[in-house]
Amino acid sequence: MDDVARHKADTEVNGRTAVRIDMSSGAEVKVPWHELKVGDMCVVKKNEEVPADMVILGSSDATGRLFVETMNLDGETNLKGKAAVEKTHEKIFAVTSGELANVSKISCEGNAVAEPPSKSIYSFIGNITLGGGTYPLSGDQLLLRSTVLRNTAWAVGIVVYTGKETRVVMNSRKAPLKLSSLEKATNRCMLVIVALQFVMTIVCAAMYTSTKDDLMKRWYLSTGDADKLWLPDALAYFLTFFCLYSNLVPISMYSTMEIANAAQTLFVSKDLTMYDSATNKFAKVRSMNLVQEIGMISYVFSDKTGTLTQNVMELRQISIDGEVCGKPPSAADPPPADGKRRFSGAEDVVNARRKLRGTQVDKFAEILAVCHTVVAEKAADGELKMEAESPDELALVQAAVDMGWSFQQRNNDQLKVIANGKEKRYQILGINTFTSARKRMSMLVKRDTGEYVLLAKGADNIMMGISTTVPGYLKSQLYDFACQGLRTLVIGQKIMPAREALAWAEKYTAAQSAMTNRDQQLDELTAQAEQSIEIIGITAVEDKLQDYVAETISNVKRGGVKVWVLTGDKLETARNIGFSCSVLSENMEIIIMDTDPENATGSPSQQMEKALQTARNAQKNKPVGLMITGGMLETVLADDGDRLLELGEMCDVVIACRVSPSQKGEVVKLVRYGVKPSPVTLAIGDGANDVAMIQEAHVGVGISGKEGTQAVNAADFAISQFSFLMTLMMVHGRWNYQRFSKFVLFSFHKNIVQCLQLFTYTFLCAYSGTSLYEDWVRNSFNLILGFPVLFLGFFDRDSDRSQSLADPEGYSIGRLGQELNIAKIIFHIGQAILLSMIISMVSLLTYDAFAVSELADYYTWGTICYVCLIVASLYRLAFMITTWNAIVVLALILTFIGLWFALFVCGMLTTLMGGVVTQILASPLQWVCMLATPLCAMVADLVLDAVCLAFGYSNRKIRRTGGTEGAQSRGERSVGLKQQFLQQDLPSFQRERNTKTVGGGLLFSGTVLLLLGAALMSTASLPMAWVQYAGPPLEGRHADEFTFKKCNDGSQCDISFKIKEKMQGPIYVMYSVDPFYMNVNSFMKSTSINELKGTLGTEKEATAACISKVNEHHERLWPCGLKAASLFNDTYVLRRMQDSKQIKIQESGIAWDSDLRWLKNPKEYPNTAGIRWLYERFPNINGLRKDGVKNEHFAVWNRPAALPNTLKLWGIIEENLAAGEELILMVHSNFPVSQLGEAKKSLILVKKGLFGGRTDALGLVLVVVGFIGLVFGIALVIAHLMGCREPTTVAVDEVEMPLAGASSGSA
Repeated sequence: MDDVARHKADTEVNGRTAVRIDMSSGAEVKVPWHELKVGDMCVVKKNEEVPADMVILGSSDATGRLFVETMNLDGETNLKGKAAVEKTHEKIFAVTSGELANVSKISCEGNAVAEPPSKSIYSFIGNITLGGGTYPLSGDQLLLRSTVLRNTAWAVGIVVYTGKETRVVMNSRKAPLKLSSLEKATNRCMLVIVALQFVMTIVCAAMYTSTKDDLMKRWYLSTGDADKLWLPDALAYFLTFFCLYSNLVPISMYSTMEIANAAQTLFVSKDLTMYDSATNKFAKVRSMNLVQEIGMISYVFSDKTGTLTQNVMELRQISIDGEVCGKPPSAADPPPADGKRRFSGAEDVVNARRKLRGTQVDKFAEILAVCHTVVAEKAADGELKMEAESPDELALVQAAVDMGWSFQQRNNDQLKVIANGKEKRYQILGINTFTSARKRMSMLVKRDTGEYVLLAKGADNIMMGISTTVPGYLKSQLYDFACQGLRTLVIGQKIMPAREALAWAEKYTAAQSAMTNRDQQLDELTAQAEQSIEIIGITAVEDKLQDYVAETISNVKRGGVKVWVLTGDKLETARNIGFSCSVLSENMEIIIMDTDPENATGSPSQQMEKALQTARNAQKNKPVGLMITGGMLETVLADDGDRLLELGEMCDVVIACRVSPSQKGEVVKLVRYGVKPSPVTLAIGDGANDVAMIQEAHVGVGISGKEGTQAVNAADFAISQFSFLMTLMMVHGRWNYQRFSKFVLFSFHKNIVQCLQLFTYTFLCAYSGTSLYEDWVRNSFNLILGFPVLFLGFFDRDSDRSQSLADPEGYSIGRLGQELNIAKIIFHIGQAILLSMIISMVSLLTYDAFAVSELADYYTWGTICYVCLIVASLYRLAFMITTWNAIVVLALILTFIGLWFALFVCGMLTTLMGGVVTQILASPLQWVCMLATPLCAMVADLVLDAVCLAFGYSNRKIRRTGGTEGAQSRGERSVGLKQQFLQQDLPSFQRERNTKTVGGGLLFSGTVLLLLGAALMSTASLPMAWVQYAGPPLEGRHADEFTFKKCNDGSQCDISFKIKEKMQGPIYVMYSVDPFYMNVNSFMKSTSINELKGTLGTEKEATAACISKVNEHHERLWPCGLKAASLFNDTYVLRRMQDSKQIKIQESGIAWDSDLRWLKNPKEYPNTAGIRWLYERFPNINGLRKDGVKNEHFAVWNRPAALPNTLKLWGIIEENLAAGEELILMVHSNFPVSQLGEAKKSLILVKKGLFGGRTDALGLVLVVVGFIGLVFGIALVIAHLMGCREPTTVAVDEVEMPLAGASSGSA
């Protein structure tokens, strides 16, 4: 799904249009980006993205300068200056005069040479030949794809790199593969399942290998070398069983999981409570497979600026030579009438001019108005619009206006300022930009008076290190500002002699155009210039907290999640912010570790030892917080990382101050891989300096703020406000974790049950590898059950939105992995074994009864078992579902309907499956089995719940004490079905497990089972007469119903027996051969369906389908196969002892009509020479010559018995038999069993009842289970009526988080 989204994004980008100039006609042609070629000349207009890497030939500016925004490239929002090739620009501007309409008149001929494609976005080497001259090209002349043209009407350039060779594509990397912890746990479970599959396979293969010789001695399975395998038997049957049990590994789970993840992604991205109206942005999911990972977070690592704060900067206070101007921040400050805040210390500045030397104030204001990279442009309404590298830089430039210094314009190397009403111009000789490593910025300018001055601003520790002297007021005022939560910069300047300044500027220009070691040369020059700075003053900027940051952090901590704040602020600023946003609290033991002598209490090692001791003592009585600076962190990470980790684990909160971007990543890595057991970590930030920690954490969350898009692009989730993290974790994370856990457990459960059924059946089919279910039926399993489980993954939850927000402690369910762990998996494996045993018990105890109804053949009885399996699995799914809505109910109903539709389709695909569904649907016993199976499982599950309730153990429950059902956390219930679906707010019923519901369920299931059991036990009165005439006598039969007299193979015998109870016609006459393995794989498949459908075919065609195809006389057998070769051919005659009158046994109407319709004799039947027809092999079977394969005895035999106990219908007696009447059975024992050892042959007379034959054994089981259910149910109902306390119930009030923007805090 993620790949599809990326593909769509790529297609959208490649399909964007660019304007190409047709060099032959001069016409402007719009073409898709992907059609651009190297050498094309393109025009880019203002605010358009550059379609390819281009060398700038000219622009609308007279000087050839232009500005681009590189946010899409490097995440930075500041504008970068570029310049056209001087010679080409002169030609182009001479033609166009800066007008876009004249671009088509451009005519240039020359050659451009570019270096091979590379990843460097800052350097470029090439040249352009024009008019006999060659001109060098550098990075200043290269426009990179995906940058945006700003402050310039248009630019024209020649394409040098396209597609995969552009810098942006070469710097891109494949999205890192992030597997969620649940996916990893699932994969580990898969290894266990595969190991179990190997064990089952080896056991079955070994059993078959050891018993094969005895099995193949049976005459009806003997094929000689006809079915000899080309692989060794052990290996061949190992592969057979491995394939048979392959469904033990739920591979289909991964595909259905992707669909569920896609739905959960949709719910997150359309959640109205995470919609920011100010930016018109919803939450965004970039890594779909991590939607459940956000429900398992143990550590949150957060940036401060732009993450906890709004990144809306306002200059609050300044200090000029120790004189403080401005007001401290206050929540009571009213918003300005025009929406634009002014510097509150403007009047104080006027007073400072009187008190101080005015030049000091002007020096301070000059640095604010000049030393920056802000670009100004007049809007259509004439208002000056400014774009800055960062919000705090813009705040300083805007505040300078209130001090009388107004920045007006930047033009190439010229800068214009209105200072106290007078225009001042500055020539820019060099700019040493601000970086996270340098933490300062400086600019060398030439005043219009001819004076050269280096203007500088930066972090206090850096500026103090490069200043001449540190004023006495500086540290104390910095501390005061930091305690107010203000961001501080130190302002300074340095007057440079003209010769020194010009020499430096010349070196700076040369370094900028250097093709190698450019950055190193610039760093060395910067270090030379930034020395002996005179400190002028301090700026203190307020960055307001975002809405509900304190509430969000407090609730996250209540969920047991540890919060680490990683910031570049000073220690005092971070401390103040910590208290403002509830990271720190007054009752917390706060440990400080710092390398600053003022805060340090010893060496790093001594501080660490003291901190560990303090934390050990304090954590017993109160929470512990740690504040550590970047300098200390660097030392400790290098020398004492293990002890830092130990200290961090004891702390509830850690704040790291003055940390670099790389240190942020190192801290996350330390926790992620150091803490045991490995925790799930989340990192949240908004800027490019947060990318390292976002990518290092399990889950990265980007704030789409004002520091570019790099953090968002690197993150797995994007939100607009920090407070949305509460909903993301406590609502979506909590829900999705539990959904995924149930999803996985059910997937394993259903497949284990199915494979256990197959494994059990293997012991009943002589280890021959026969599947219990027909192949098409078996293959439909995951398709049928893969549908309803999706809706568990869509909608299930343990609490609604308001309850989840009001009960952060419930988040610990996912954090501690309580829903998916080894214990849970073992428990569900045990439940799967129990359910498999229930299905086997129900199906085996009803086999004889199904045989009386002619439903005991392999295809029908296996399908009945399959129906019980599906229904029982649907019950298991329903039992796991907590949230019930109309869609969930409809999904379960559609699945049940889909089951029968799938079986109908299987009947069309497999001939012997034809008519199976019709026969099953008409069987009352099948419906009883279908009900009894899940009800027995239900009693077992609810009895376990009852025991848990009795002993005070249960899963965590939520009991509401306020609010309304289904209320949204930030508004009223969603209107419209679509919105209700997207907001997961569909009308629903939440099923709870308590004494009332569990007791009610037990009463219901117990009562129904008692009724079903009583109905089945009534079949014990069905009259029966059993006559065994071959093999050792049966044991366990009632003597008055059972008669034994041995009749040797090939002989005719008369056997007398009595009828115990009156039998009214119709009476079913059935024969039994036990054991007789018709369900051995080779036996069942040695049939040519085409032959049975009336095609004689050739011997070669028969050879492909049959094993037994010719006899010892080399006559071709028709039909071929083991089933036809072993047709049961004993015949029976019944007479009354009293008058020797023969009782008519009707041998018609015993086969399925559907079988008789498709069974056909070939047109050559029955006189073709060289063919041994069926009637010639079994001449004693009545009507076989006339009917051929349409003979009903053959049709009945052609349906192989599902179990070794072959029990089939031979005929029907319509007469009544009186109680005590004596009958004589005349048997022609033609079917040989003497060589089969323990094989027994019997004739059974049975009266068919509503459920077929006798089912009293199953009835007794159901009565016992139902009684147990009733006893427990009554006990629980009594307990409920007596008001017994529910275990582990949490009472909460529903909460509503106000809409964003209702209030704000300040830091």
